[in-house]
Amino acid sequence: MALKKIKTDSITDDAITAAKIDDDGTGFTFGDLTVTGSSITAGTSNLSTFTLDLTVAATHSTVLAGPVTIPNVTINGNLNVLTELNVTGDLDTGANGSFNIIG
Repeated sequence: MALKKIKTDSITDDAITAAKIDDDGTGFTFGDLTVTGSSITAGTSNLSTFTLDLTVAATHSTVLAGPVTIPNVTINGNLNVLTELNVTGDLDTGANGSFNIIG
């Protein structure tokens, strides 16, 4: 799903902030990024430190630019990390998951 346009005429200052996202507690999707509970399920671009867990779905391939630190990582699809990955909690690879560190 490509994000084409966000209508902001009802937002007073045209800024989209976390406080202005209506989340009913079950999560939300913004472009190709899906947030459910306390997990992000796509790594389209990344900071050097994640505050949420990373889950790579079975039908997805994800690339992360390291060095990067993430609390917990679950890999059911394909995860490629450039240079360095630090996991402070659990790193789980599913039966069909693939994990590569490059560089």
